[in-house]
Amino acid sequence: WGATCYSLKDCVVHSLGGEHTKVLCYKVGLLKLPSSWPSWLPSMVISLDASQNQISILQQSDLQTLSQLRVLNVSQNEIHTIERHTFSSQGRLELLNLTANRLTVLSDSMFSGLVNLTTLLLSHNNITAIEKDAFAELQRLTVINLTSNKLQTLDSLHAAFELKTLVKMHIGDNGLHNFLTEDLRVTLMNLTELDFSKNPLSGINVTSNVLQNLQALDSSFIGKGHSVTWFLQDPCFLKGLKSLFLNRVCMKPPELSDLIQGLSCSSLENIQLANLNLTDSDNLVEKICSFQPNLRNLQLQGNNFTGLKKDVFENCTALRHLDLSMNHFKQVSKLTFRHLNMLQVLSLANNQLITVADDILHLPSLRRLDLSYNKIQDIFLNQSATSSSLTHLNLGSNKLIEIWSSSQFQALGNLLELQLGINQLLDIAAPFSPSLMKLIDLEISKNKLTSIRKHTFINLSA
Repeated sequence: WGATCYSLKDCVVHSLGGEHTKVLCYKVGLLKLPSSWPSWLPSMVISLDASQNQISILQQSDLQTLSQLRVLNVSQNEIHTIERHTFSSQGRLELLNLTANRLTVLSDSMFSGLVNLTTLLLSHNNITAIEKDAFAELQRLTVINLTSNKLQTLDSLHAAFELKTLVKMHIGDNGLHNFLTEDLRVTLMNLTELDFSKNPLSGINVTSNVLQNLQALDSSFIGKGHSVTWFLQDPCFLKGLKSLFLNRVCMKPPELSDLIQGLSCSSLENIQLANLNLTDSDNLVEKICSFQPNLRNLQLQGNNFTGLKKDVFENCTALRHLDLSMNHFKQVSKLTFRHLNMLQVLSLANNQLITVADDILHLPSLRRLDLSYNKIQDIFLNQSATSSSLTHLNLGSNKLIEIWSSSQFQALGNLLELQLGINQLLDIAAPFSPSLMKLIDLEISKNKLTSIRKHTFINLSA
């Protein structure tokens, strides 16, 4: 982008124009942060990337001259100690990335001086304790990531929950056994996103309104071999919730149904229920649509569905995104999706479909349809139907043998991308339809074509 480059030993210095400079020192074998700076440089550095090195200690002298720093990335090092007052000169720092180091305790005043820090990334360390005043000066912090540490109780996270400005908190994969709001020891929080996935939780109790501003909750992969019990004392304690992720959670269909029904004060728009061994007989989809009629995104991939009733989505008329990939569908009734007039994205990838009902391609709002990794052998589209709204159609990794007529894609006049790669195409017998005048991307690689006729692509002007 026209940035001026200088060399600083093994680092690269990029002038970003004006008085702003970025220094890249990643993966160069550093044992400590650079300290020999040209006299003109430190006051200009706003970003320093010293990731993927062997730095073990951060100390005040490392950063003392970099008073204009906004971004510091020291991830993937071996940092086990951050000395007191290390960040005393970093009053402008906004993002600090300490991911994948060897920190064990976050001590009082460790982050002293970071009065403008908004994002603190501490995942993949060995943190077992956070002292009471570790975050005391982080009065503008909005995002903290403590994923993949060893913080096994909510009490050990108290310093983080006390941050009144915090909006996003990630505490997944820590070894938490219970999540009880009564243990938070705080009043109403501003949190909008909370991720406590991949913890061996056995109980989730919400007995106060401390999380009523929460909009997204990720409780995927919790339980780890034993059932998870939810207790929501008042449905309105989570009244702001819009997104709920329950992928591979240790809960049975009736328990999932009770949970979603219990969130009657919430107007959920996004529910993820992947890899739960759900079956057609569970009738969970119908219940979810009944309980949460404003649902816009439903993820059901990786289950054991073989077929869906014709009116299963009757109460899900607001649905925009539906993922049914990695199930066991052999066929899908043309009536299954008839109520989904707002649906824009549909994935039926990785199933066992041999054919697809033509009506699916003509859902009025459908833009993207993924039918890849099935067993589809031929394409039969209703030539007399009104033009489809589809812009992206993926038929890759199927068993298509031939494009036998120009009319096969005639109704897809809005198509921008067509994926036909990794099939068994032996021949394209006729030119692609003139109606594909908007098509920009056509993928036909990894087939069995030995030749291509002269006028095969003549109509694909875009």
